[in-house]
Amino acid sequence: MASSTVAKTLAKTSKDLVFVSETEAGFEPIEWKVGDASLTHDRVLDLADFEPDATITEMTLKDFFRAVPKADRAKFDKLTEALEANLSDIHVYKIGETECEVYIVGRAADGTVTGLKTDVVET
Repeated sequence: MASSTVAKTLAKTSKDLVFVSETEAGFEPIEWKVGDASLTHDRVLDLADFEPDATITEMTLKDFFRAVPKADRAKFDKLTEALEANLSDIHVYKIGETECEVYIVGRAADGTVTGLKTDVVET
């Protein structure tokens, strides 16, 4: 469970948001204590508790949120602002092929990798 101020801010900002794919999923705050280590795909798979051969793709935050319906855009713009205000070097990792976990993560000021996790289904 995430406990830092940044994680709490992201949890509050994303509280009632639902990312719609072929399912609807909320957001869960996460924190990974990795020190100065880089977030390679192998490291992300390990931190997210996936097998080393799992499919992982990386995208920008803008590309990931491109699928947000126009009616929800303002709420997701606020989430983007909160992410960008509290995190540097933001990356979006999608793990899986059909039923995927998505990790939106960046570095908080204290060096902790912090962000949000959601699920998507793509067929």
